[in-house]
Amino acid sequence: MSETSRQAVSILAVEDDPGDFGLIKAYARLAKLDIGSNKEPVAWAKTLAEGIATAKSNKPDAVLLDLSLPDSDGLATVQAMRTALPGVPIVVLTGFDDNALADAALQAGAQDYLVKGQFDHDALGRAVRHALVRGALELRLKESEKILLDSRNHLKEQVVKMTSQLKELRTNLKTSIRR
Repeated sequence: MSETSRQAVSILAVEDDPGDFGLIKAYARLAKLDIGSNKEPVAWAKTLAEGIATAKSNKPDAVLLDLSLPDSDGLATVQAMRTALPGVPIVVLTGFDDNALADAALQAGAQDYLVKGQFDHDALGRAVRHALVRGALELRLKESEKILLDSRNHLKEQVVKMTSQLKELRTNLKTSIRR
Protein backbone atom coordinates (compact mmCIF):
# COMPACT_ATOMS: atom_id res chain seq x y z
CA MET A 1 0.00 0.00 0.00
CA SER A 2 1.53 3.32 -0.98
CA GLU A 3 1.61 6.22 1.45
CA THR A 4 -0.71 8.23 -0.79
CA SER A 5 -3.40 5.52 -0.59
CA ARG A 6 -3.19 5.29 3.21
CA GLN A 7 -5.68 7.07 5.37
CA ALA A 8 -5.32 8.37 8.89
CA VAL A 9 -6.28 5.77 11.47
CA SER A 10 -7.86 6.54 14.83
CA ILE A 11 -6.49 4.26 17.51
CA LEU A 12 -7.49 3.73 21.10
CA ALA A 13 -4.61 2.52 23.25
CA VAL A 14 -5.83 0.90 26.44
CA GLU A 15 -2.59 0.88 28.42
CA ASP A 16 -1.97 1.74 32.06
CA ASP A 17 1.76 2.47 31.75
CA PRO A 18 2.55 6.07 30.65
CA GLY A 19 5.95 5.04 29.27
CA ASP A 20 4.42 2.33 27.09
CA PHE A 21 1.74 4.75 25.91
CA GLY A 22 4.40 7.31 24.95
CA LEU A 23 6.19 4.66 22.91
CA ILE A 24 2.92 3.64 21.23
CA LYS A 25 2.24 7.28 20.29
CA ALA A 26 5.74 7.73 18.87
CA TYR A 27 5.56 4.44 16.94
CA ALA A 28 2.15 5.38 15.51
CA ARG A 29 3.59 8.65 14.19
CA LEU A 30 6.70 6.92 12.81
CA ALA A 31 4.48 4.30 11.15
CA LYS A 32 2.58 7.21 9.56
CA LEU A 33 -0.75 6.08 10.96
CA ASP A 34 -1.66 9.78 11.15
CA ILE A 35 -1.19 10.54 7.42
CA GLY A 36 -3.50 13.28 6.21
CA SER A 37 -4.74 14.14 9.68
CA ASN A 38 -4.00 17.08 11.93
CA LYS A 39 -5.25 15.31 15.02
CA GLU A 40 -3.44 12.89 17.29
CA PRO A 41 -3.98 9.34 15.95
CA VAL A 42 -3.83 7.67 19.37
CA ALA A 43 -6.28 8.23 22.21
CA TRP A 44 -5.33 6.94 25.66
CA ALA A 45 -7.32 5.04 28.28
CA LYS A 46 -5.66 3.67 31.43
CA THR A 47 -8.31 1.09 32.33
CA LEU A 48 -10.65 -1.22 30.46
CA ALA A 49 -13.69 0.67 31.76
CA GLU A 50 -12.22 3.99 30.62
CA GLY A 51 -11.33 2.43 27.26
CA ILE A 52 -14.85 1.13 26.69
CA ALA A 53 -16.38 4.49 27.66
CA THR A 54 -13.96 6.37 25.39
CA ALA A 55 -14.59 4.01 22.50
CA LYS A 56 -18.36 4.25 22.81
CA SER A 57 -18.27 8.04 22.69
CA ASN A 58 -15.65 8.23 19.93
CA LYS A 59 -15.44 4.91 18.07
CA PRO A 60 -11.84 4.18 17.02
CA ASP A 61 -10.76 2.36 13.87
CA ALA A 62 -8.63 -0.01 15.96
CA VAL A 63 -7.81 -0.77 19.60
CA LEU A 64 -4.36 -1.51 21.02
CA LEU A 65 -5.10 -3.46 24.18
CA ASP A 66 -2.86 -4.36 27.10
CA LEU A 67 -3.83 -7.60 28.85
CA SER A 68 -2.73 -6.41 32.31
CA LEU A 69 -4.88 -3.49 33.38
CA PRO A 70 -5.89 -2.30 36.84
CA ASP A 71 -9.50 -3.41 36.29
CA SER A 72 -9.05 -6.40 33.98
CA ASP A 73 -6.50 -9.09 33.31
CA GLY A 74 -5.87 -11.73 30.67
CA LEU A 75 -8.26 -12.98 28.03
CA ALA A 76 -11.28 -11.52 29.83
CA THR A 77 -9.90 -8.14 28.75
CA VAL A 78 -10.07 -9.09 25.07
CA GLN A 79 -13.51 -10.65 25.48
CA ALA A 80 -14.88 -7.57 27.25
CA MET A 81 -13.51 -5.20 24.62
CA ARG A 82 -14.78 -7.42 21.79
CA THR A 83 -18.25 -7.46 23.38
CA ALA A 84 -18.22 -3.68 23.86
CA LEU A 85 -16.88 -2.94 20.37
CA PRO A 86 -17.91 -5.68 17.95
CA GLY A 87 -16.34 -5.14 14.57
CA VAL A 88 -13.47 -2.95 15.81
CA PRO A 89 -10.13 -4.71 15.31
CA ILE A 90 -8.13 -5.37 18.48
CA VAL A 91 -4.35 -5.72 18.55
CA VAL A 92 -3.08 -7.07 21.85
CA LEU A 93 0.07 -5.39 23.20
CA THR A 94 1.44 -7.26 26.17
CA GLY A 95 4.60 -8.10 28.04
CA PHE A 96 3.77 -11.82 27.93
CA ASP A 97 5.77 -13.66 25.27
CA ASP A 98 3.58 -16.74 25.35
CA ASN A 99 2.46 -18.51 22.17
CA ALA A 100 -0.44 -20.27 23.92
CA LEU A 101 -1.71 -16.95 25.27
CA ALA A 102 -1.28 -15.37 21.83
CA ASP A 103 -3.34 -18.14 20.22
CA ALA A 104 -5.99 -17.84 22.92
CA ALA A 105 -6.15 -14.04 22.43
CA LEU A 106 -6.71 -14.55 18.71
CA GLN A 107 -9.41 -17.13 19.47
CA ALA A 108 -11.01 -14.58 21.83
CA GLY A 109 -11.28 -12.07 19.00
CA ALA A 110 -7.98 -10.19 18.77
CA GLN A 111 -6.63 -9.63 15.26
CA ASP A 112 -2.96 -9.67 16.29
CA TYR A 113 -0.66 -10.08 19.29
CA LEU A 114 2.50 -8.03 19.80
CA VAL A 115 4.95 -8.47 22.67
CA LYS A 116 6.12 -5.23 24.25
CA GLY A 117 9.80 -4.61 23.65
CA GLN A 118 9.85 -6.98 20.69
CA PHE A 119 8.40 -4.80 17.93
CA ASP A 120 9.28 -1.55 16.22
CA HIS A 121 7.17 1.15 14.57
CA ASP A 122 7.02 -0.74 11.28
CA ALA A 123 5.66 -3.85 12.99
CA LEU A 124 3.08 -1.78 14.90
CA GLY A 125 1.97 0.00 11.72
CA ARG A 126 1.75 -3.29 9.84
CA ALA A 127 -0.18 -4.97 12.68
CA VAL A 128 -2.72 -2.13 12.81
CA ARG A 129 -3.15 -1.97 9.03
CA HIS A 130 -3.45 -5.74 8.72
CA ALA A 131 -5.93 -5.82 11.60
CA LEU A 132 -8.03 -3.23 9.77
CA VAL A 133 -7.97 -5.28 6.57
CA ARG A 134 -8.78 -8.51 8.41
CA GLY A 135 -11.55 -6.74 10.32
CA ALA A 136 -13.08 -5.50 7.06
CA LEU A 137 -12.83 -9.00 5.56
CA GLU A 138 -14.40 -10.48 8.69
CA LEU A 139 -17.29 -8.03 8.39
CA ARG A 140 -17.78 -8.92 4.70
CA LEU A 141 -17.72 -12.61 5.62
CA LYS A 142 -20.39 -12.11 8.30
CA GLU A 143 -22.54 -10.15 5.83
CA SER A 144 -22.13 -12.92 3.23
CA GLU A 145 -23.03 -15.55 5.81
CA LYS A 146 -26.18 -13.60 6.68
CA ILE A 147 -27.13 -13.36 2.99
CA LEU A 148 -26.58 -17.10 2.56
CA LEU A 149 -28.60 -17.90 5.68
CA ASP A 150 -31.43 -15.63 4.54
CA SER A 151 -31.36 -17.26 1.09
CA ARG A 152 -31.39 -20.73 2.65
CA ASN A 153 -34.36 -19.81 4.83
CA HIS A 154 -36.19 -18.33 1.85
CA LEU A 155 -35.53 -21.49 -0.19
CA LYS A 156 -36.81 -23.65 2.67
CA GLU A 157 -40.00 -21.58 2.78
CA GLN A 158 -40.39 -21.93 -0.98
CA VAL A 159 -39.88 -25.70 -0.80
CA VAL A 160 -42.52 -26.00 1.92
CA LYS A 161 -44.89 -23.83 -0.10
CA MET A 162 -44.28 -25.74 -3.34
CA THR A 163 -44.62 -29.08 -1.54
CA SER A 164 -47.97 -27.99 -0.16
CA GLN A 165 -49.08 -26.87 -3.61
CA LEU A 166 -47.96 -30.15 -5.16
CA LYS A 167 -49.85 -32.14 -2.52
CA GLU A 168 -52.96 -30.09 -3.26
CA LEU A 169 -52.53 -30.64 -7.01
CA ARG A 170 -52.02 -34.36 -6.44
CA THR A 171 -55.19 -34.53 -4.36
CA ASN A 172 -57.14 -32.59 -6.99
CA LEU A 173 -55.74 -34.80 -9.75
CA LYS A 174 -56.70 -38.00 -7.89
CA THR A 175 -60.18 -36.59 -7.31
CA SER A 176 -60.65 -35.70 -10.97
CA ILE A 177 -59.36 -39.11 -12.12
CA ARG A 178 -61.86 -40.92 -9.88
CA ARG A 179 -64.75 -39.05 -11.45
